[in-house]
Amino acid sequence: REEHTFPNGIKYTGQWLLDEPNGEGYQVWPDGRTYRGEFRAGKADGLGTFEYANGSVYVGPWINDMAHGEGVCTLSDGSVYQGDWVNGKQHGQGTLTFPGGTKFVGQYLEGVKSGMGTVTYEGDRAGCSYKGEFLADAFHGEGLYVWDDGRRYQGQWKDNKMHGHGQFSFSDGRRYVGQYIEGEKNGIG
Repeated sequence: REEHTFPNGIKYTGQWLLDEPNGEGYQVWPDGRTYRGEFRAGKADGLGTFEYANGSVYVGPWINDMAHGEGVCTLSDGSVYQGDWVNGKQHGQGTLTFPGGTKFVGQYLEGVKSGMGTVTYEGDRAGCSYKGEFLADAFHGEGLYVWDDGRRYQGQWKDNKMHGHGQFSFSDGRRYVGQYIEGEKNGIG
């Protein structure tokens, strides 16, 4: 069918059923976003590719106009997320790989890293890693951070800082076991 422009400025070209996009189609928003894929009852539903105005691209399943299922999103900065989506957000197990090679593998909750996960660093932090709990995209809860020179911290974290009880092991074998507050040793260890 020929291109149709809706009152809100969205343009659609593709198959129709009962005056609604249904089947294969291509939709363009006034701000430059595009969707190419399957439609059902006027909404993206099935497999499709969505390109954001900023250049990010999501490829995967859709339900009711939202990314839903296992999909891949290549962000405009070159980062790639591959994993679960629920109601348009990263939710469940996923892998986020940054352009320099740093990688997060773990759990997402409504679009942010939350739950168990592992970060393996590359670039200027190559050889460093973190394995443990996350909350709202930050190290939070129990976790192990290993530096490239052999230092290690096993313990509690809050907002990406050592916070609570933990053990810091130096590369020469010395250890500190005790309390941390916002990344700093606190009290006698």
